[in-house]
Formats: sequence, C-alpha cells, structure tokens
Amino acid sequence: MPQPRQLNLERLPWRPVRLLDADVGLGEGLDARQLEEARSRLLAPAANLTRGAWRLELEPPPPGAALGILVLDGLIARIQEVGELSAVEFLGPGDVVRPWTYGSEEISALPVAASWEVIRNSRIALLDHGFALRAGRCPQVLAAVLERVVARSRSLAFALAVRQLVRVDDRILVTLWHLADRWGRTRPGGCTLPLPELSHEMLARMVAARRPSVTTALSRLRERALVERAPDGGWLLNGEPPADLVRPRARRARLEFQAAG
Repeated sequence: MPQPRQLNLERLPWRPVRLLDADVGLGEGLDARQLEEARSRLLAPAANLTRGAWRLELEPPPPGAALGILVLDGLIARIQEVGELSAVEFLGPGDVVRPWTYGSEEISALPVAASWEVIRNSRIALLDHGFALRAGRCPQVLAAVLERVVARSRSLAFALAVRQLVRVDDRILVTLWHLADRWGRTRPGGCTLPLPELSHEMLARMVAARRPSVTTALSRLRERALVERAPDGGWLLNGEPPADLVRPRARRARLEFQAAG
C-alpha cells in the first residue's frame, strides 16, 4: 500500500446536504408527511475524498463529532494494522463508521493503527451533533443509522468466521460470494462482482493468507470453473453460492452420513 496522506477532518471542505436525499434508505421508515418534513430538516455536512491512501487524524475527535461518519458514495478500503500484519474491510454507500472511538494507538498494548485507502472517489457525511439533535424528532432515522452499525458489525463477524476455514480457496470463494451479497449483480449461471479494484493482495488481507497462496487458490477455483476474471477486471462467480461450506458442522456431518448411506 502507498504511504498514506494525513486526513484531518476539521480541514475538509464540508458542505451541507439533505441527508435523506443523499441516502434515501435512511427515510424508509417515515410516512410521506414525515419524509417531506424531515428532508429539509435533516442536514449534515458532507465532503469529498479523492483516491489515495489516507491516515485519519483523530486526536482529539473532530469538533461536533457525534454519531459517526456515513459513506454516501464511492468505495473505501479500511486497513487495520497489527504490527506487520493487516486486514482489509470494504466500506461503501450506507456504511457508518466511528473511527475516533478506536483511533488512538495509545489504548492498546499492541502496535495497532488504521488507515483508509479511497479506492474510488468517495463522499462522506459527518453525522454531527446538529444532525443528532434534529434527528431526535425522527427516531426511525436514528434506528436506520443504528441498523447500519449493526449490519457492519455482523459482516465483520462473518468475515472473521470465514477465516477459520482451512482451505484458502474455500475462504476466497465464500468471501467473494459474501461481497456479492452487497455489490454483486445476478446473471444467468451465477453472479457478476464489479470490483476490479479487488486485487490478489487485498483478497489475501481479507482471508488471512499470503498473496502467493491466494494466486494459487484462484487458479484452482478457475480450474473448477467457479471463479474467473471478467473482461472489465471484475469477477465472475459461477454456479450457486457455496452454502455447504458455511453450513453448521452438525448438519453438514449428517448430510455427509446420509450421502454415504
């Protein structure tokens, strides 16, 4: 990864946006009258991030920081570093992060740090104190923000569980289909995953493997006609999602016993 630039949230050129226009999903719990009233009231500062590597300056947290940062558009890779090791998480439209909660390296007994790689030009909104106060009259919107936080937590827990699979090719296959749940497009015979930026190196960090092992595993998956590169650099996932790889162990053993009998 390139050397990250410093990203000071205070210095970004924030401009107010109508959040329910920028992220229509936040207003799905409102009726027509509530939505019309909330659209003009629920403003939040938004800013653009250009492609590149960034390290956030979060000590102290930005003034007015409250609920967190909402990704409105684009694609961001969040890199968690532990010593010389690192893991990657993709952040896209709708994701909510609160980096100043765990941004300090001083709260850990281990050498940890986090950085962002803006893979596609992105736009973020700061869910600041002003937004939180105005959103207090719309608990449905606050509940939607909380749902985003919980969804991200569950996705991270799933990714952690996938890393326990023994075979690297199984980890990769499950991870690609997991990403396809969000970014994929169904097609006859499988799914298209339009993430050409998802390199072998990033996959290695996602599945806790070395890059050469990922390259070898992808070759095996191609030989089995399960995964291939799309002409535009994205990924083609063929067949059905590999549900048998993540089926509970007891049920999987029972099915294998029945098949043997």
